[in-house]
Amino acid sequence: MPYVGPATVTSNGQTYEVQADLRVTENRRHWSGRITAATPAICQEIQQDERPHLRLPDGREDTFTFMEQTMGMVTVTIFGSGPPPSLE
Repeated sequence: MPYVGPATVTSNGQTYEVQADLRVTENRRHWSGRITAATPAICQEIQQDERPHLRLPDGREDTFTFMEQTMGMVTVTIFGSGPPPSLE
């Protein structure tokens, strides 16, 4: 089951509210999706962190990496570094 809704990213000691659109892989071992920040500057700041954390409203969290680096955008594609956060 996908998760679409609010999430929090902690990056370089700062906390940012984002919108997340996340999916679990078929084997349920990994997850990926997109996060959308309020501004391109926030998105760029998040991308400067090597190990940002994504937290869902239920309290589950995981680190993630970027599938691509983007400049001047508010949405980035991410890949979870561990078991998927609770998306159901």
